[in-house]
Amino acid sequence: MKTKSLTYEQQQKRLSQIFVLPGFFLITLIMVGVAIYSFDLSFRNIELLSGSDSSNYVGFATYRTVLSNTETLTVIKNSLIWVFTGTFFVVFLGVLTGYLVSDSKNTISRLSRAFMLVPWVMPGVVVAGLWKWMYNTQNGLINELFMKIGIFEKGFPFLGTPETALYAVSAVIIWRLFPMFALITAASIQSIDTSLYEAGRVDGINGFQEFFYIIIPHIKYQVMTMGITNLIWIMNNLVFVNVMTKGGPLYYSEIIPVYMYKLGFQYGKLSQAAVVTVLNLFLLSIFCVIYFIIYRRNQKVD
Repeated sequence: MKTKSLTYEQQQKRLSQIFVLPGFFLITLIMVGVAIYSFDLSFRNIELLSGSDSSNYVGFATYRTVLSNTETLTVIKNSLIWVFTGTFFVVFLGVLTGYLVSDSKNTISRLSRAFMLVPWVMPGVVVAGLWKWMYNTQNGLINELFMKIGIFEKGFPFLGTPETALYAVSAVIIWRLFPMFALITAASIQSIDTSLYEAGRVDGINGFQEFFYIIIPHIKYQVMTMGITNLIWIMNNLVFVNVMTKGGPLYYSEIIPVYMYKLGFQYGKLSQAAVVTVLNLFLLSIFCVIYFIIYRRNQKVD
């Protein structure tokens, strides 16, 4: 009887929720199971290659070992630089480019939006391999260009220098991500009521004021939501650093996902890898909470 009293839209909403539930429970079960296993493993001391596979609990001893390691502190610093540098420039270039290509009546803007999908649709491994060749000291395109215009006398090892390796890889992930951010931003700008622009022109505002007083307030929640999403994606990304530098030289471009991979799969230090996983989960949880706060505020505004 209760179902019959529901409207058609309410029935459709309830039906969609029922269909989503099995997948939701399965994903939740897998995520919770992996998290519990990682927590449990982090309180043990299992090192496969050294033969130490003790299943006894050692408390926070493994945490102290990992967190007192100089490499761990460098990895955390690298990860923060990697995440926030990448996110800042993805958002900045994405918003700026999205604004420039948002005019649907302009032929150049329409063509630009079509070609901007190329970096996104290319596989990450292909992109990383291509840029690794472009950075090559001997015959890379970037060094060849800089030498021809007189900036360098000889090839510079962008990926082999501690001061530049991480930033060189960051430039690649920015190049990969900002076009999609720009396309979504352009779509958000196109959804703004044109009467607001007309009212602004009547009041005598210029293009600069139009951008900051009309466009930005109407797309700020979309930009913040996409920014947090990109931040989480960048933080979890293993491909670019692993393919281009493998965390080198030494560990000056190493980030948390690469560090986890090396500890777990190369060195067999499963418990230490689990500690880094827990640390990564903690940082991601903070960003996820921020994401949901922004998302809920956006829903209330809509």
